[in-house]
Amino acid sequence: MARLIALVLISLTGVTIAIAQPIVAIGLTAVGSLGGQSGIGNAVNSVGQIVGSSDIAGGAQTHGFLYSAGTATDLGTFGGTNSYAYGINSSGQVVGWAENSSGVQRAFLYSGGTKTDLGTLGGSISRAYGINTGGQIVGTAYSATEEHRPFLYSGGVMTDLGSFGGTWGRAMSINSSGIVVGTSQNASGNARAFVYSGGTLQELGTLGGNWSDVAKINDSNQIVGGTANASGQGRAFLFQEGAMTEIPLVAGHTSAYANSINNHGVVVGNSSQSGSSRAFLYDGTTSHDLNYVAASLLSDGSTPGFTALLMAQDINDSGTVVGTGMYFDGASSYWQAYSLTISSVPEPSTYAAVLGVLVAAFVALRQSRYIRTSIKRQR
Repeated sequence: MARLIALVLISLTGVTIAIAQPIVAIGLTAVGSLGGQSGIGNAVNSVGQIVGSSDIAGGAQTHGFLYSAGTATDLGTFGGTNSYAYGINSSGQVVGWAENSSGVQRAFLYSGGTKTDLGTLGGSISRAYGINTGGQIVGTAYSATEEHRPFLYSGGVMTDLGSFGGTWGRAMSINSSGIVVGTSQNASGNARAFVYSGGTLQELGTLGGNWSDVAKINDSNQIVGGTANASGQGRAFLFQEGAMTEIPLVAGHTSAYANSINNHGVVVGNSSQSGSSRAFLYDGTTSHDLNYVAASLLSDGSTPGFTALLMAQDINDSGTVVGTGMYFDGASSYWQAYSLTISSVPEPSTYAAVLGVLVAAFVALRQSRYIRTSIKRQR
């Protein structure tokens, strides 16, 4: 009996894993406002802290923000007008860039309430885009000849990661193992996605077109971004185990770019439908328009709320998606950062399959009892 029950449990587990789970939106919130109207959401960490940028009151300046526990903190500048926050790690350390009093953009690290200028590679400008759990930072900085160079900042030292022969490059993301991904121009002037590991810069190729651009790497070394196919059309890609594959388009859409991937392999990005940007999510099998997933949470334009989700920039392992949507405040519409919480629930087919296993187990149990009874009678 115990053995039979164990077999049934194993069967049930197999059924549940094998059957796809639909995506369900369970919460949509506007985040990060610093008093102005427009804002964008860029990244979310493992505990739900969000970074992005927002117009401040009056709308004359845009500042980076850290949104935590329902409160948006203005990250300020280095004496200039604007700043942007792009990345955040699990410790709440934030990276981005801020203008100094001369209006020059400088990469910063915001940690423990203090913002630090990370310097450059000998030139004037720098921008930081990603930070890992160990506090290593990646971005782009000008060299002494004013070329954009991808950098890794670790232990207080900024290192030039090299190039493919062109004049610009940027490092966008770094995982917990210290593997860096980004984009660099080659000698022909085309953008090429790269991975940097062990001191080596490796090109990731394309899907047949002349450009590729990388956005994010997760802790399983899965990489996502955008590339051109042989027809020159923009496509989202997933690079893993040495191969680049196309992420399927949302039905009816014409192009896509993948912005992030979490440690479960769930991808989010932007997709184009009739020239309009739409946030999408790829669950490993199907690409979903998040406007349909979150349809019940969107406003029809007659009441305040988000009317459309335009871009999905990041997703954490808990299913929180951060991006930018069109928000209607009752009088006017503008871009605003959002936090979308998604989940999955078993499909009716899952319940049917589980019921089938239970029926089969019941039949097997009855047959087992019948056989044992027959044997006893024959004795």
